[in-house]
Amino acid sequence: MNKTQRCCILSFCISLLHIFFPIPANATPVLEYKNFTAEGTERAAQLPTLKFSAPVLAKTDKSTKDSSTSKKNSKTSSTDAQILAEIEKGTPASLRSAVSRVKQLGTKATDYENILFYVADALYSIVFPNERVSWEPPKTTKDSVYVSAIESAKSGAYAFGAAKDGDFLTLVLPSLILLTAPTVNNYYPESENALLQAVNINGQSLIARYLLGILFEREGKNDRALEQYEAAFKLQSDSIVIAEPYIKSLLKFDRAKDAYNTAVKVHLKNPNNLVVIKLCAESAFAMKEWTLAEPYINQVLQADSSDGKFLMMRARIFLEEGEYLKAATSFDSATKNVEQNENYYILRSRILRDWNKNESAAIQTINEGLTKFPENADLTLLAADLAFSTGTKIANQSASQLASRILEKDGTNEDAHKILIQEAIKNKQWQTACDRADKLLAITKDNTARILKTEACLGAGRKTEARDTALVLYKTNPEDEEIQKLYIKVLIATGNTTEAASLIEKILPDASQKTKSDLYYFKSLLAKDSAVRLNDLRSSLTNNPRNQDALFDLYRYYYDKNDYRKAQYYLKQVIALNPTNPEYKKLQEQLQKLLAQ
Repeated sequence: MNKTQRCCILSFCISLLHIFFPIPANATPVLEYKNFTAEGTERAAQLPTLKFSAPVLAKTDKSTKDSSTSKKNSKTSSTDAQILAEIEKGTPASLRSAVSRVKQLGTKATDYENILFYVADALYSIVFPNERVSWEPPKTTKDSVYVSAIESAKSGAYAFGAAKDGDFLTLVLPSLILLTAPTVNNYYPESENALLQAVNINGQSLIARYLLGILFEREGKNDRALEQYEAAFKLQSDSIVIAEPYIKSLLKFDRAKDAYNTAVKVHLKNPNNLVVIKLCAESAFAMKEWTLAEPYINQVLQADSSDGKFLMMRARIFLEEGEYLKAATSFDSATKNVEQNENYYILRSRILRDWNKNESAAIQTINEGLTKFPENADLTLLAADLAFSTGTKIANQSASQLASRILEKDGTNEDAHKILIQEAIKNKQWQTACDRADKLLAITKDNTARILKTEACLGAGRKTEARDTALVLYKTNPEDEEIQKLYIKVLIATGNTTEAASLIEKILPDASQKTKSDLYYFKSLLAKDSAVRLNDLRSSLTNNPRNQDALFDLYRYYYDKNDYRKAQYYLKQVIALNPTNPEYKKLQEQLQKLLAQ
């Protein structure tokens, strides 16, 4: 193509530009020349090109429309982000706020916003089923991965493949199946992976934390479940849905005090909710704070008088208060509506031992319980106590062995330590008893620990230490009859007979019948005349015919008088109260030989 042809084509193109893009009337043309020759030939054509300076134009309708559209898109994007953030947060209030934002848009809501409405509604109704819904359920199609995941969960199937990296809702929504189909479990690894990603994306999401806690609990990862439940509770401390698994998880880890404090906080905001009242009762009961537990238990039974679990709990409280008839009645009512769980065996054994005085039946019952629940600490502890008081083995283990089993798992269990000390005192292992008492006092300085320490020191001949410990007890609890008796015992052992006699005379008139029996026995130890001593021992038995110390001293009294027949009479009663003591059996054999002569 020659230069002339090229120029013609260029002119033609410029003409087309003028036709399709006319020059505005107020535009100012400026000539600008461009050299289209390749190498500066002598006939190089200097062809002008037009360049127009743009005029300042008033905003046309089109420009106004474009601007408003841009602003609308920006506003919609901001609204969507706010709605999405509320949904991801997942509290009842934030979900209600998300729904409210979509509802305010009315017919202007986009398809995506209506899908978010559907998601918020689904989360609200599935996760918080007891919350009041103030809106009509949304209608939407299944064209969204969010909707499909929710519908899949509702039908009892996990939406495999729905999760997308970085998309929070696709990671969380399939795991709603944890709530909609609790028995299905073929998706746990996928669910755990997705929920962990979700928590990593948004650690402030109540929904993600709560669902992950449920999943960990179902998988038996109770420590990790507690961690997630605790995080969820911190995000929403007044929600019963969140509080219930958190409190129960605390109880699993023997954190009864934390469970109770949490339950009480929730109860303050939900004073009439039966679920919360039950949690308060169970937590206080686990603390063995019977006075705290009783009002909550009564509220539960007012709502449902046939609730076997709480009838059983009330029976236990009656037992601890010494109300054996009420305990037996409540227990009988409970057994009609409750399974034979750990508490059943504990209560039945206690009633048989303490109310029916049938130790052999109590031992048989506790053996059955340990066979079914060998790891239960309360059952094992009761077995240790029974083994100690009866001198027999339970589940082929002694009291010391059973108590030691408990301490292997919980080295601070006070009751187990106390049984070990009592066992050592019973076997006259005084140094062992003192050492164990010191260990117990490092854990607790309650009255029982100090009493055991005093008795151990008396047996070990550490009279000064025994006196000092008993004096502290007496000064802080001068009206406690058990401590009064212990202090008198120490005074006698340390030779303070005048003070002991004075204290006996002071206490005796207003003492309970059982304490009077012990006081008369102490008087017999101070008596210098055998007739006075005999009279005091008889007075002791008048107030308590089962006073083993008085019975044994009467045996010795008549034995020393060579009245072997009467001696045998009292020794038989001692053996009836303590049939497993080998020393008593030896004494009985000696008496039989003397009587046979």
